[in-house]
Amino acid sequence: VEAPSDLTLAAARGVHGVEGRCFEVHSRVAMAVPKKRTSRARRDKRRATHKAAKARVNHCVKCHSPRLPHRICPSCGDYNGREVVAQRNPAVGGAVPGE
Repeated sequence: VEAPSDLTLAAARGVHGVEGRCFEVHSRVAMAVPKKRTSRARRDKRRATHKAAKARVNHCVKCHSPRLPHRICPSCGDYNGREVVAQRNPAVGGAVPGE
C-alpha cells in the first residue's frame, strides 16, 4: 500500500486544514432569489408577448392556390416551377397519370 501524498492529505483535510471547510464556503454563495413573489397579472403580462405568429401563406405559381412557403403545392404538386409529386386523378379511380 502506498503512503498518501501531501496533496491527497491536504484535499482530505480541506484547503485550510479544517475538515469540510471547502464545502461550507461554497454553500454560503448567495444565489439570485426574488424578494417578492411575482403576481399572476405581472407574469401573464410578460407572457402575453410570447405567442405564435400567424402562418404565412404564399400562392402557387401554377394553380394560384394557397400553400405554405417552401412546401409542395397540395393542389397541383408543383415546387419551384416543376412537378415534384404526380397528382392522383380522382375521376379515373385514383390512378396516377401516365401509368
